[in-house]
Amino acid sequence: MRKQRGLLVKLSLALGSMLFLLTSLELGSYLFGSFPGPSQPLQGSNIGRYEQYDYELFWSLRPFATSPIGTRWINSDGMREPELGSKEPEDYRILNLGESSTFGFGVQYQQTYSVLLGKLLDAELPERSIHSINAGVPGYSTLQGVQYLLRRSEKFAPDMVTLYFGYNDYLKVSYLSGRDGSRGQGAELGLSDWELFKQRSGIMNRLAAFTAEHSNFFRGMLRVLQPDGGTQTRTDKKRVRVPREDRLPLLTLARDFCRERNIELVIIVPIYKEFDLHASVLRANAAALDLPIVDLPAVLPSRFVKPRADYFRDPVHPGPEGHRLIADAIAELLVDRIR
Repeated sequence: MRKQRGLLVKLSLALGSMLFLLTSLELGSYLFGSFPGPSQPLQGSNIGRYEQYDYELFWSLRPFATSPIGTRWINSDGMREPELGSKEPEDYRILNLGESSTFGFGVQYQQTYSVLLGKLLDAELPERSIHSINAGVPGYSTLQGVQYLLRRSEKFAPDMVTLYFGYNDYLKVSYLSGRDGSRGQGAELGLSDWELFKQRSGIMNRLAAFTAEHSNFFRGMLRVLQPDGGTQTRTDKKRVRVPREDRLPLLTLARDFCRERNIELVIIVPIYKEFDLHASVLRANAAALDLPIVDLPAVLPSRFVKPRADYFRDPVHPGPEGHRLIADAIAELLVDRIR
């Protein structure tokens, strides 16, 4: 009994000494400044005023972030939306997952296709209480959208989910050399989004990322090992973020997730001013998975009364009139599916 007590005392002293040392190192590290936290691993989005590091999704919208002119822009759930609140029995929710076009880069919130879609469906279906939710995040790829669906969407209890992804899947793999400190400099260079996601799901990577996110001392040690803070950008010009062979399996995951929960999944083929490589692949994958599709590149050009370029702010993002036409096309398909 005495031996056991003595062992417990020694163990307690050892743990106490270790805790004191770690606490001292952590507090002492602030004498040298507050070191920056982990950075998002892909140079696919400008982490700025309204985005934040997100271990699972690489980055996400920062709750309660404000617009460039200082008004509140993002809700507590990290969406460009008013607060959602609890879902009422009569509510029908459409969760619109997408990239910066869905987010509404360069247009006001009320001009985004998500908001316009909700208004159109409300007018056509006055007996339903429809809420079209803008869950777009600038820079997101299909991988990030599908993982958002699998990991975050159930909180919002959607009845329908739309996916609007294309352009970012084809961006060349471009990484910040430092990223989250979970691997050595440049170790993740060249990985596709899905490969990077799987690698970051390992236990040691998760532990290192958690420590880097919460410990100033650990971040300081990483800065010693990598003085430039990992800000150098490296690009693998041979690979894209979501290669063609990943797209059908990702959409299959999304379809199966939705079917298990009685959620309707709709694929939207995005429309851009100067890009269409995604269109044929999405059409083929939607057909293979027997998913409804809104084929914007096939539908909208015949509705343009002005040059196509006039409906876009730049080569990728639609302007207000572009968002209006997108909402019209989506509403035409959805109204009979919701009725």
